[in-house]
Amino acid sequence: MAQLGAAADSAGQRTTPQTAQQVIAALYSNSASSPILAGGAVSGTATLAYHVSAGVGVLSTGSGAVYTAWGDTDTSLTSPPAAGTAIDTIGVDADGAVHVWRDAAPAGTVILDRRTVPAGCTATTATTSAYDRRYAMPYGARLGELAYWQENASPGTKIAGDWSTTMSFALPQDRGIAVEICQELHTDTKAEVNPASILWSVSLDGGAPVRFELPVDRRWVLRQHTLLFRWVHAGRHTVRIDRHRQWQQQDTEIYHFGGADGYQVGYYRVQDTGPVE
Repeated sequence: MAQLGAAADSAGQRTTPQTAQQVIAALYSNSASSPILAGGAVSGTATLAYHVSAGVGVLSTGSGAVYTAWGDTDTSLTSPPAAGTAIDTIGVDADGAVHVWRDAAPAGTVILDRRTVPAGCTATTATTSAYDRRYAMPYGARLGELAYWQENASPGTKIAGDWSTTMSFALPQDRGIAVEICQELHTDTKAEVNPASILWSVSLDGGAPVRFELPVDRRWVLRQHTLLFRWVHAGRHTVRIDRHRQWQQQDTEIYHFGGADGYQVGYYRVQDTGPVE
């Protein structure tokens, strides 16, 4: 049976668990990684148990995924190592039972946290988290930042005449993207404004570049520009960004700023703007 919601299909067949699992998996673009849907925060206690707050996870299965839910609970006790450190993995199985494992968790687990356990500790308040929690992403939701490159030139460094960088990213389905350019450049501190200009070129997957200019002058001002690519097909992609010193007044120089001088650094970022149809 391949439907969910009716009591039975036209042949009188009822929904199978496999169909329900297929539907649940389709709701989340990262269901295969068994993410957290809500809750499940792990904290230390005055004993060698961890406390886990109530929550819900999306657990990957062979047919798709199931929801697994659990209440507020404490785990079983961990065992600190005699020397050095150890790693505890806290997770939930398909029955909603919360477990703590030394090192890796078994397959079929929603991982809530990984904690570093120091030798000889007597309470899990002495442990620290070593895990970036993975949350469920509803299909079609914005994916946020897809790629990022930060300027690393020291403040006061003269810019090269020409410079480029390439960033790669992947899309799970056809989506729009935005490419942000944040320029952190200034000219010599002379004359009234001492203007100059930077030519930027941005190309997607080796296609024809989109060009624009941003001004530069003696003021330490961040200047930003965003390009929209409104329809990008699913799959892996590259964005190439080229910077060219377009013009400047005679005998002037252009310099980087940002970072060690306390000013915002320049950066280049690809962001998702959502699915397209």
